[in-house]
Amino acid sequence: MEQLLSQLISNYNFNFILSINIVSYLIIQLLPLKIFAKKGAKIVVTIIVSIIMGIIFHFISDTSTEVLVNSTIFAPLAWDWVFKPILQRIKLDYQTK
Repeated sequence: MEQLLSQLISNYNFNFILSINIVSYLIIQLLPLKIFAKKGAKIVVTIIVSIIMGIIFHFISDTSTEVLVNSTIFAPLAWDWVFKPILQRIKLDYQTK
């Protein structure tokens, strides 16, 4: 179990994952809802934010590209499984705007 946690921590940058989710959420909240009426617009925002944040993190930290790619892939899953249920519970999800 300890080895599994160690492997998990070494393969993901949780600060990066959290940053992607927070910045994506804020951009989607600040832009008009009409933009996001089309399916997939939120995904496009998340991809753009992930690329920009990945470039920034690559240059300002010593995090490897492999860890950043793994974290980028995991960020939407973390949103769906962790952050979104919490925001829904406290009524701060997208639909409550």
